[in-house]
Amino acid sequence: MNRTELVGEVSELVGLTKNQAEKGLEAFEYVVTSALRRNETVRITASEPSRSVTRAARRGRNRRLELP
Repeated sequence: MNRTELVGEVSELVGLTKNQAEKGLEAFEYVVTSALRRNETVRITASEPSRSVTRAARRGRNRRLELP
């Protein structure tokens, strides 16, 4: 399911216009992203908790220069 399909489903289920559903989805994304940037854990019932994780940088590879 892509973003357009999600907005369409939400608008049908809730009885909103697609524009209103899109604004609701954008607000939801903003709130969740803001909380994760503040290193808060986001818990939504019936799903796994989400939290921001910092990982060490990976070392890249230049595949053109590798020998067979």
